[in-house]
Amino acid sequence: MENRHENPISLRSKHWLSDALVELMREKPYEKIAIKEVAEKADLTRQTFYHNFDSKEELLIYKSDLYFEEFFRNIFNSSVSNINDFLVYFFRYWQENADFIRLLLKNNKEHILIRRSPEYISVLKLLDLKDKLKDRDIEYIYTFCAGAVIHTLC
Repeated sequence: MENRHENPISLRSKHWLSDALVELMREKPYEKIAIKEVAEKADLTRQTFYHNFDSKEELLIYKSDLYFEEFFRNIFNSSVSNINDFLVYFFRYWQENADFIRLLLKNNKEHILIRRSPEYISVLKLLDLKDKLKDRDIEYIYTFCAGAVIHTLC
């Protein structure tokens, strides 16, 4: 997940590159997108791309992390007080951001979310929702997130 102590210029470049890749994925298949195109679309150089990422897939992982970071930030600051609220919020959030999921599916990249799910779940545990949810509900959420949620999205 994103390092908050990172150089602001580097963070901005990462955001621009991830937005550029998603925009290009709307236009053509992931496999036909060159790193040079991503950098040009972001108005950056290939050197900037390689300074921040090793591959397009690493860039997609970064983008998915951004979505989940926003989700976690919002859930923590929300009025979620039980498992039903959590699930409603979860599916509403991803319905609003379904375009990204569709792009991953269309390009056979859903494995990114599946592979990252353990880290996303560990972040959920760190949010310490115990003040808002019962222990039993938190256990259900962890279990649900571990399997069904990511697989349902994909």
